[in-house]
Amino acid sequence: MEARHIDLYEEALEHVQGQASKWFDEVNRLKAELQVAESHYKHHKEESERLQIIVTRGKEKLNVKHSKDIRSAGQA
Repeated sequence: MEARHIDLYEEALEHVQGQASKWFDEVNRLKAELQVAESHYKHHKEESERLQIIVTRGKEKLNVKHSKDIRSAGQA
């Protein structure tokens, strides 16, 4: 192989290594961003479930009270 070919391959190698390094950094940045997004999703999902339970229980209590009020009014 001629020296000029080795120089071209070496130049290509340096370029490809630089690109690989750039993409490695990008993958790590995206992984960190995904981790934050997953954490936010988990928090909001859990908060949604907690609030759904509160709303459901509140409505059940109102329905029971309303039913008792209707029965009491009918007996009066």
